[in-house]
Amino acid sequence: MQKKRCGRRGGICLLVCLLAWTILLVGCGKQSQESQKKEEKIRIGFSFDSMVIERWQRDRDVFVDQVQKSGGEVNVQNAAGDVATQKKQISYFIREKMDAIIIVAVDTGALSEEIKQAKDQGIPVVAYDRMLQNANVDLYLSFDSEQVGKLYAKRIAEKLPQGAKVLEIFGSPEDYNVKLMEKGLQEEWKESYEVVEKKYAKGWLAEEAYEIVSKYLAAGKSCDAVICGNDDLAAQAILALSENRQAGKVYVLGQDGDLAACQRIVEGTQGGTAFKNVDELAKTAAKMCMQLAKGENVQVTEQISDGTYSVPCYQLEPVWVDKDNVDQVIIEGGFHTREEVYLNKKSK
Repeated sequence: MQKKRCGRRGGICLLVCLLAWTILLVGCGKQSQESQKKEEKIRIGFSFDSMVIERWQRDRDVFVDQVQKSGGEVNVQNAAGDVATQKKQISYFIREKMDAIIIVAVDTGALSEEIKQAKDQGIPVVAYDRMLQNANVDLYLSFDSEQVGKLYAKRIAEKLPQGAKVLEIFGSPEDYNVKLMEKGLQEEWKESYEVVEKKYAKGWLAEEAYEIVSKYLAAGKSCDAVICGNDDLAAQAILALSENRQAGKVYVLGQDGDLAACQRIVEGTQGGTAFKNVDELAKTAAKMCMQLAKGENVQVTEQISDGTYSVPCYQLEPVWVDKDNVDQVIIEGGFHTREEVYLNKKSK
C-alpha cells in the first residue's frame, strides 16, 4: 500500500511539474513575442538645426504624426544651431541603433564623418531640406532652391525697372541651399539690377537682418527692394524699414510662407514669399524614411550632386505667393485659415 501511495504522489508531482513548465513556456513565449514586437517597431532619429524658424515646428509635427500612423516612432533632437551638438546627436542615434536618421543640418559641409559612421553601421541617412555635402546620403528631400532664386528675380523684374537698387540678405553661408538660391537669382536676372549690398545672416539669425537694414538706412542710403533668405529675416528687415518710415514703400521678398509673412503680405508691408508646402514634404519624407528603415527601395527618379557623389533626390517646386493669390494658395489650400491670415486686416 505504501508503494502505491508513493507512486500516486509521484504521478501528481510529475503532473504539477509539467503544468508549471507549460505555464512557464507559454509565459516566456508571450514575453518573447512582445519583446519581438517591440524590437520590430521602426525607430527614426531626427536632428534639427534649431526650432527658431516657424516652419521647422510644422515639419516636425507632420513628420512625427505620419511616422506614428505608420507604426514607427521618432526621436527628435534640437541642435540649437550648434554643429558640435548636432554631431553628438547623430552619434547618439548610431549608438541607439536607429533604423534611419534624418537631418536638417546646421552646417551642410561638416557632417561627412558622422554620416559615414552611420552608413558603416547599416543605418540609412536622409538629408532634409538642406543637402549634406560630400556625404553620400541615401536620400535628399527638399524644395528647389534654385527655383526660389529665379522666383525672386522674376518678381523684381515685374515690380521694378531695370537699374533698381536691391539689398540682398541671405541666410547662413554654411547652408548649401543659400548657394543654390544665389545661383538661380543670378541666372535669371543677369545683372539687370544694382545689388547695393550682399549680406549673410550666420546661423539664420533673424536679428542680423534688422541690423543690416538699420545700418544701411542710417548711412543715408536707399534701396528699392530687399531680398531676404526667409520670412524671419524679412520680418526683421521690415521692422527696420518701419522705424525709418519705409515699410510698404520698399519691396521685400521672403521664403517659406510663414503665417506672419502672409499677414504682412495682406497688410502690404511684405511683397511676397516663396511658399513651400512643408506638409507635403514632411509627409513624403516620413513615408520614404520608413521605407529605407525597412530596407525597401525608395522610388525616386532624380539625382543631384552633393559635390562628390550623385544622390537620389526628391524635390518640390516652390510657389510665389503675394496679395493676388494668397487666398487661393494659402487659405483655400488649407495651410493657414482666413482668420489667421487676416487677423490684423479685415477679410476681403
